[in-house]
Amino acid sequence: MAPKKTVSHEEKLKILHSWFQSSHDFYTLKEIEQKASKACKIPGMQVKELVSNLVDEGLIQQEKSGTTNLYWSFTYTDMMSKIEKAKRLKHDLETKRKFRDQLQHELEVLQTERSADVVPERSSQLKELNELYAEVDQLSEQNKQLQQYQEVEKLKAGIEFFADSIEIMISWLSNQSGVQGSELKKEMGIPLDLDNYDLKPM
Repeated sequence: MAPKKTVSHEEKLKILHSWFQSSHDFYTLKEIEQKASKACKIPGMQVKELVSNLVDEGLIQQEKSGTTNLYWSFTYTDMMSKIEKAKRLKHDLETKRKFRDQLQHELEVLQTERSADVVPERSSQLKELNELYAEVDQLSEQNKQLQQYQEVEKLKAGIEFFADSIEIMISWLSNQSGVQGSELKKEMGIPLDLDNYDLKPM
């Protein structure tokens, strides 16, 4: 009989994270220990530690509602994080390109007005320009992640679905806890105008 395969800690984290994202719901720790333990085949005693690890890594969210801690992880949240990262990369790349173009222009002006003998610092400027080219090339490699950004239009439709799901969950929590939906959104960091979330490039 073949020995039972051991599931590593990292694999358990991935399995639990996938369970959260597939359920699109809010849970107390007790509910997670009961439901996720069964669905993910993870010993209940380990679930609390795994949940804590996922919260520390920012893969699931935790907020206090009344006297209870609620946990959740929506695909929407991960998607928005990737979009924001893509925006930052694009902005960084554009800044470097503008600086490179400015320096290139200044060098061209110097080349026109003076010779290399008159401007001994030209060689150091060329070196700086080459370093900038290398840096831009490196950013271009990172910019491959911007391929995800091209899918934003497709993801917008998904956001509408998740926004509706969030509104349903907020309504349920409001009915259960007696706390206004707007207050719950504020506690959980959910935009009040979620349907109008700005996805325009930086």
